[in-house]
Amino acid sequence: MKRLLILCGGKSAEHEISLKTAKNILKALDRSKFMPILVAVSRSGTWYYFEDETFLEEQEYINDVYDIGLIASLVKFPAYPCLSTQQGVTIPIDIALPIFHGPNGEDGTIQGLLDLCDVPYVGSGVMASAIGMDKDIFKQILGFHNIPVTPSITLTQMHDRPTYTHLVNALGGQTFFIKPACMGSSVGVSKVKDAEELDAAIDQAFHYSHKVLIEKGINVREIECAVLGNLVPQASVPGEICPTHDFYSYEAKYIDPEGAGLVIPAMLDPEITKKIQELSLKVF
Repeated sequence: MKRLLILCGGKSAEHEISLKTAKNILKALDRSKFMPILVAVSRSGTWYYFEDETFLEEQEYINDVYDIGLIASLVKFPAYPCLSTQQGVTIPIDIALPIFHGPNGEDGTIQGLLDLCDVPYVGSGVMASAIGMDKDIFKQILGFHNIPVTPSITLTQMHDRPTYTHLVNALGGQTFFIKPACMGSSVGVSKVKDAEELDAAIDQAFHYSHKVLIEKGINVREIECAVLGNLVPQASVPGEICPTHDFYSYEAKYIDPEGAGLVIPAMLDPEITKKIQELSLKVF
């Protein structure tokens, strides 16, 4: 049986979503093959090992309350990596499943730590994680390889803020999405349709990231396609997300149980399905 280190929580604004992911994984885990070693990282970055995983069922977030678990850290011994607690408990680790959402976990930081400690882990490596987290850099790389992306501009605090008229002229259209460049789960994302909404949307996005992406809004169907594998990757069947909100917001994803419908597989012409899968593999 493999000892599976499940890492969740974290310091990002997506902390609560990571805990929900951990709960779902624990329910679905094949206990005949994997023994879960549950570690939840608090909002301040403290690692807690939970001997009783059922504690997580009642928690929406993890703060620094020292009686909730054993404070722990990852340690590389000469023979093997392990989880080590302040109380002297050491647990060898065979493989890690990092399920953080957002910065300080999904962006290559935890992947680098696991690499240094010789812990095999599920998911992308340091570079792919870092690139995938930064929408600005990711879009530049896709554009370099002639993979179509939505028209956009990137702001930092050093740039003058564009006016709504400037965006209409530079990007086309009348609707724009303002989003933190380095966040996920639609945290801090706004849909802007007029000049009065623009400054507040940019302020909100800067609250979560040092860079802000402004993208042209495009009225299209939202299709997703997963890719799994390393040297021989495979694309999944495409699925369609059908939000009931104005867009696929944080509320639509995680709060409103009727916020979006999922159609799997998506109702697409076979040739379109093939193109989506080929494009997904190319991006991967």
